[in-house]
Amino acid sequence: MAWASWDTILGSGKVTNTYGKNNSRYASGSHTGVDLVLNNQSKTVQSYTSGTVEQVVTGQNGSKKGYGNYVVVKDDKNNYILYGHLDSVNPNIQKGSRVSVGNPLGIMGSTGNSTGPHLHLEVRQGINKQSASVNPAMYFMNAKNSSDDTVSWADSAATVGPTGEEIVNWFQTDGALLLLRIMLVLVGLFLLLATIKSSLLG
Repeated sequence: MAWASWDTILGSGKVTNTYGKNNSRYASGSHTGVDLVLNNQSKTVQSYTSGTVEQVVTGQNGSKKGYGNYVVVKDDKNNYILYGHLDSVNPNIQKGSRVSVGNPLGIMGSTGNSTGPHLHLEVRQGINKQSASVNPAMYFMNAKNSSDDTVSWADSAATVGPTGEEIVNWFQTDGALLLLRIMLVLVGLFLLLATIKSSLLG
């Protein structure tokens, strides 16, 4: 069993909508996946995990409901990964097909309940239903920590853009240091103003 790392997934596109965001536009009341605008020129959606194709839905290019054209891949641990709003599905992808990390599933699009071209990435745990959705970030991070078969995207497909690791590291280190520096500057300004005020009054 193999997965792309979450860092690699973040590096394959720009996140435009996060998991769990509340919005009445969604049937469930909140966003059940992560939206990515892919940065590869062909806008090809590639599988982020190995597994078996569980479901393929096509012919939804005129629809404004649901996921539009989409593919669901079931991994070997009974999780279902949905790739939604596709403009088209790779004709070689059919129910029962085996896929590996990096295999092309289709082309990014804006079919179904979508306001612009993007990939809706959704992970469902244990059952192929929207109500079973979990945070994709936690799924891929846990997969990385529990398996020696995690595949870097570089092993199967080229990507452009910053890596997710850089983003995470910024929040964990640089972001905290920046906040500390701002606080120190503010304290310094406060002390300086207090000194000037004291001099003027004296």
